[in-house]
Amino acid sequence: MAPPWGCEVTGLSFTGSESPVQLGKCVADAVRELMRSCCIKSQHEMGFTREQVVFLAPLAFSSGLRFNCPVDITLGLAQSAMEGVYDHYQ
Repeated sequence: MAPPWGCEVTGLSFTGSESPVQLGKCVADAVRELMRSCCIKSQHEMGFTREQVVFLAPLAFSSGLRFNCPVDITLGLAQSAMEGVYDHYQ
């Protein structure tokens, strides 16, 4: 079986036995490392509060980007995702 798209770029490797949670963590860790290596500041470092970031969830939800996701995205999921991004990239 061919490796998932993007593995060559990210350096990630998967066995195919990973759970969705394990895959998500692996990819999120790689994205955070890429952001750090590119000197991309966190939202917190740019002066945004968690509340300001989460306040934008309805805008992100209505932008249409959610239609590119393989699962249905609700406003609650959009808020949760924005909270996670803020909380886990400091």
